[in-house]
Amino acid sequence: MKCKVLILILLTIGIWSCQSEKEPAESTDESGTASTTETVDGKGEQTTFIVNIDRLRMRETAGEKGKVIKELEKGTVLYDEGEVSDFTTRIKLRGITFDEPWLKVSTEDNTVGWIYAGAIHLGTTPDSEVAKILREKRLINLFGPAGAEEMRRYRMAFHKTQTAQEVLDVYRKGRKIREDFVDMLEEKIDAYNAQIQPDLFWLEEALPGFVPQLVAEGTVYYLFEDYRQWVEKAKATKELVDDQFVEFKIQAFPMDSIEYFFSAWQIQTWDYGGSSLLGRGFHFALLKEADRLVQGNHPLQDEITEVKKNIVEDILQPSNTFWESKDKVLIELDNIIQADLAILDKNDRIALKARRLQFDDPEANGIKMNERSGG
Repeated sequence: MKCKVLILILLTIGIWSCQSEKEPAESTDESGTASTTETVDGKGEQTTFIVNIDRLRMRETAGEKGKVIKELEKGTVLYDEGEVSDFTTRIKLRGITFDEPWLKVSTEDNTVGWIYAGAIHLGTTPDSEVAKILREKRLINLFGPAGAEEMRRYRMAFHKTQTAQEVLDVYRKGRKIREDFVDMLEEKIDAYNAQIQPDLFWLEEALPGFVPQLVAEGTVYYLFEDYRQWVEKAKATKELVDDQFVEFKIQAFPMDSIEYFFSAWQIQTWDYGGSSLLGRGFHFALLKEADRLVQGNHPLQDEITEVKKNIVEDILQPSNTFWESKDKVLIELDNIIQADLAILDKNDRIALKARRLQFDDPEANGIKMNERSGG
């Protein structure tokens, strides 16, 4: 899992990065200098876009052949004029190929012209028609037509859930799509620029139930499970099985009810690492709840067992340090071993007992404890 996260962090950084249209580009599907357009939104709706590159060229007509009438700086707010080109332009920037249409927009000083859609954030009104069109094109560019259609079906299912089983099925489907997101990017992207942040915030609308966040000191993105959204879906059903699962995941990730790289049983002490909180009671409490859910034949047995594996791994990982004192660590570990939890299999028990023996003499076994007090 940690390996996949690192791959995702390295790969996603180049997706929507670009600096200037002055870099080498290639264009297709343009039919001469003139273009026809589709009216997709009225100006009165005040749909806005935000320029995400420096010196973006605003043109008199859509396409690279259009006369340049203005250069826009990064961060400039633009207003949708309700027209989008009926063709897309393929532009390769920094090793990434964009394939997006041109948008007719206006500036604060009422200059009206056309800009390339690959160079903007979606801004406000994410449910506007033009925002939906751009999201769909970006999804196709990332995942292909089949992948984009899969995500569209997922969104429809997410918004139409009525039973607990439907909520849990959609949750599982969303996690699978996130895994595919990593794999597809690994195959698609062969270059990235770590100094320019990509624009992936639009994925929050494309993949409900998940939220993109900047990590690694604000330089890269990752899609995290957003349990605030799943709580609302679970509350809307009559059954309790979905509520129980979401509450279990929130117990594992209580900070803002959003999944993160560091769970309740860990403390982050620097940008890319931290210590185990064994001795605080979090490990034991979550293992007991996982055991209760599994014994009740919960539909998401695999996902619950995955949490159990991560908790046990946190205890067994040879390189882990421990925040609490030896006495507190031993008390909680003894509680776990003596509780006879059915969710712990034979191998878990053997490994935990062996680890318990190592904790008797942490210094001799190279185990750092009481990091809270500086070791």
